[in-house]
Amino acid sequence: SPRPRPGRRGVHVGAARRARLGAMAPAGAKRKKDDEKLTPGEKVANCCRSLYAALAKVWRALLRPSIHTFFFWSFMIYLISGCFVLVTQPAANDFFCKVRPQKQFQGKGCENCSSILTLCSKSDCWRNAMNVTYQANASTTVGALYLTFQEAATDVTCHNLVDDRTTNPLQMLAKIVAASASQTVSTACKQFHCGVARNSLLTQSDLVSYTGNCTNKYGSKPRDQAKFCPCEMMTQEGWKTGEFEKGVPSSSILKSTTSTWSSNTAVVYEVCGKDLLEDLGGACQNWTGAIPGWCPLVINATANSTNGTANSTAAATPATAAA
Repeated sequence: SPRPRPGRRGVHVGAARRARLGAMAPAGAKRKKDDEKLTPGEKVANCCRSLYAALAKVWRALLRPSIHTFFFWSFMIYLISGCFVLVTQPAANDFFCKVRPQKQFQGKGCENCSSILTLCSKSDCWRNAMNVTYQANASTTVGALYLTFQEAATDVTCHNLVDDRTTNPLQMLAKIVAASASQTVSTACKQFHCGVARNSLLTQSDLVSYTGNCTNKYGSKPRDQAKFCPCEMMTQEGWKTGEFEKGVPSSSILKSTTSTWSSNTAVVYEVCGKDLLEDLGGACQNWTGAIPGWCPLVINATANSTNGTANSTAAATPATAAA
């Protein structure tokens, strides 16, 4: 049979393709027109099929196990957890900071804690003084007591003295003096606890105050005790009234068998040196609240006449620390 000419064949192919394309348009239009005639039930079925198709795409993209979905959902879990912690942390801190382990505060008792809390059974003064000193002077590398704290923390003798029923910073100094007779107490231990004593007797307003109005700058005290001065009583007990009236004692006088200086003055001098005693004596003129026991009698008398109370009465009144 005769072969068709190329040009003719090309015409036939193009016509067939155009016919197919033309047939598709009416079919789409017809389908759209048929959709408008669907019953409500059929429309619901179509929606369900479309939803199923969409969910299938989601499953393939996000839920089907793969390396991509693993990292995506790991990221989402961490993101949600971080947001949850960020939102709930203030309330959690507020709740747990109100929980005190001591039995007198309805806690379970220090001896019943799962961990050994070294300062749990200590007095309010000792516990707060250690807390404040660490935050103010030893928590960062620029702190004045940072290095001494790090060294003291590794001193077994120092740690045992803290744990040995010590109730306040001055008693800790006394224990250091007693232990030094038979054991080696590191210089770092002495320096750190001298810093604790200085803060609790003189410099930190969270612990003791010239005016009797304490602060809670470092948050070591419960909010309901923010203005309470936990170490004020230590400035009153164990001193001889007005013993600095004639100046700070020298080492020879302190070690004399006829010394008239208090045991507090002796241990402060022995462990911390003369500087702390001189600072304590020099600050006497600044006190307007409960006057410390070491201050000269004339200052005590003036303060008592102003306040209308005896120094012993003032000593029983909760006071606060000066910065």
